[in-house]
Amino acid sequence: ANGFFRDVWVVNGTTDVLPEQLAVKTLRLRDSSKLDFDARNYHRHNVDAIAYERLTASTFVMNIFGYCGMSGIFEYAPDGDLSDALSDGNTFTKKERFKTALEVIQAVSDLHNFNRRAPSIAHTDIWHSQIVKTQRGVWALSDFNRAQFLYWNSTNNATNCPYFYQHTNGYPFRSPEEYSYEAQTEAIDVYSTGNILFSLLMDKWPYEELYKEKNTDAVSKLIVMGNRDSLSTELLV
Repeated sequence: ANGFFRDVWVVNGTTDVLPEQLAVKTLRLRDSSKLDFDARNYHRHNVDAIAYERLTASTFVMNIFGYCGMSGIFEYAPDGDLSDALSDGNTFTKKERFKTALEVIQAVSDLHNFNRRAPSIAHTDIWHSQIVKTQRGVWALSDFNRAQFLYWNSTNNATNCPYFYQHTNGYPFRSPEEYSYEAQTEAIDVYSTGNILFSLLMDKWPYEELYKEKNTDAVSKLIVMGNRDSLSTELLV
């Protein structure tokens, strides 16, 4: 399998302390200037490894076993991601959806509260393909190579130093401040998590029809204006 940056390979564990199967991620084997062994991409994957390491205590974050450069060794997730579970013809029951919602919320809570002081990591890329079903039987958050480490403001002893990211990465999952290229904090993860919950309720992405008919720009204009996709009337009774 693969994401935008890395290919994913299944390998066998070689020691008694490792699982029988592991996922090894390496830089994608395709010709693209965005995928060079350069400082920016090294930084992306260093951030990814550090975030995973800081979150090893969380049941709801994928495990990491080691990394070097742009490669990493991770927990194997044979049952796909949340987009697979919500695909056409699925048998995802209401009870399973409720359990999934709780696990996704717990993952984001662990991400923002792991140091028990203040949020220090924003994932910035939460959507269905980043939520994977592990061999442990839980849904877990993955892929932190777009994460932002949040700065501590020593003047008022709070994490209130925002950051700016000049690329929304498309799709109708982003927050208004992302589409507006405004100052951002970990709150954007909470907004994106809300979109996951919407999908679990409605069995579709937010603004899915508009996105397919037009594009991300059409969706982002509505989101920036504060609009939200409508829920089924059955849920409003």
